[in-house]
Amino acid sequence: MSHRLGRPAQKEFALLCAHAQVTCNGSDEDDHGWDFIIEVTPKESVPQTADKGPGIRKALVQIKSTHGNATKSRIKVSNALKMAKDELPFFVALFHYDDAGGKRIYIRHFWTDLIERALMCGRKASANRIQTHKTYMEICFCEKDEHTHDLVAWLVAQVRDNSAEYSTKKRSICETLGYEDKNYRAEITFGPIDGIADVVDHELGLSDYLPVSKFRVVDSRFGIDVPVELGSDHGRIQIRRDGMKCNTVIQTDSGDVISFEGSMRTPGIPNLPTNEFKIAVETWCFIAIISAEGRLSVEIKELWAEKLPIENIGKMMKLLSWNGQEMSIKFVGDDFPSLSFEGRFIATPHESFFSKMSMIIGTLQNIQVRAGRVELNLSFTDLYACFTELSFVYDFLEAENVELCAEWDTALRNDVKISRILGYSLSK
Repeated sequence: MSHRLGRPAQKEFALLCAHAQVTCNGSDEDDHGWDFIIEVTPKESVPQTADKGPGIRKALVQIKSTHGNATKSRIKVSNALKMAKDELPFFVALFHYDDAGGKRIYIRHFWTDLIERALMCGRKASANRIQTHKTYMEICFCEKDEHTHDLVAWLVAQVRDNSAEYSTKKRSICETLGYEDKNYRAEITFGPIDGIADVVDHELGLSDYLPVSKFRVVDSRFGIDVPVELGSDHGRIQIRRDGMKCNTVIQTDSGDVISFEGSMRTPGIPNLPTNEFKIAVETWCFIAIISAEGRLSVEIKELWAEKLPIENIGKMMKLLSWNGQEMSIKFVGDDFPSLSFEGRFIATPHESFFSKMSMIIGTLQNIQVRAGRVELNLSFTDLYACFTELSFVYDFLEAENVELCAEWDTALRNDVKISRILGYSLSK
């Protein structure tokens, strides 16, 4: 903007605001792209207490001026970015003088279309390693932007109409424009690994992480890629696919049934060879792997010391007690066809222990209900440590024709508290 045209334009704008009784303060140092800040009183509304009344609305204005035929101007990209990211409303006014001495005034709200162009110009400048204060962005004005005779009135109306959520909406626009398809793109080279099977196993949750020999990330916005600086281009990565809800139903030939809720995962690797395909079903207590050949393997998790609901422990004890029995296993879900398998569960030769513990837990659950306990969390090691005592209590509670008797000892002294002599004794 020519200083010869710019100063009169700025003075005229200030004078127009003064005539309209709109507070207008100029910028002593134009370091942030605005020439004036205006203050607008809010709309009159239903009377309310002074403490709840709306505050003064503010807006920033930059004045540009041109001479000739073109109704356009340019601003530094650095200033355009400041306009886009400032939480206050920002307006750009153009005072256009023609060769005949005529004048037209245009004004535009720096909103979505201009914000988008500012962000895109900033992105291009960064990609080309150009400083934003050394490159420019053009702003064009058309007939609908002309407000020669109502400049201040139109501006005041725009500022008053802005809601309290204006800054939040503007911030959201700045953060999302240009990211409609994706935010980041990564190029990853895995290694050292033995093959694609390691990647499949990790994707299914069978390993904690994958080693990475090369890792490159770009921030992609408006189709322009800018590398993201990383501390290192190698390390390790964790990838997890979302699982589908899956219910595992296990049934013996005798008709006993238990079920476990969990999730099913499948590989998401494009063009994966058929022989490398597998499915993983994970529950709280085991992981089942279904290979491409249709073979099923089940791995029990190491949960012996963890506190678990007694109902879960009961299911696990019952499952382990079925050691060696013929059974069917079905994986049922809403998003995939049911998968069925027949076979034997071979885990441990101590099925008699697990069978007895399963019955003990059933009795403990009955006691829990009768005692009004909402939760009873135990661990396998807790139960194993007191198996002898639990067996004794279980045998007593489940035994038939049991009588409790107490004989009065006439030799007791009369000063012995009654609480010390009441009770009963059990003998095997």
